Amino acid sequence: MSKETKRWPRRKPDRRENLLTLSTGLGVALVVGGSVSCLARLLAAREALRVASGRAGFAPGRPGER
Repeated sequence: MSKETKRWPRRKPDRRENLLTLSTGLGVALVVGGSVSCLARLLAAREALRVASGRAGFAPGRPGER
């Protein structure tokens, strides 16, 4: 066996690969940013729940009735 180590061939990325990487990164950033923005708007628009009146947190009435 030879003592030579296997190496990956190296080459510089060309302009097309650089633009593809840039556009992929921007696309992922836009999707993640849009998702976080929508989630933040949903969380900010929540209204507080009213506390149920009655014993043990249940509304007065017959059992099993809504």
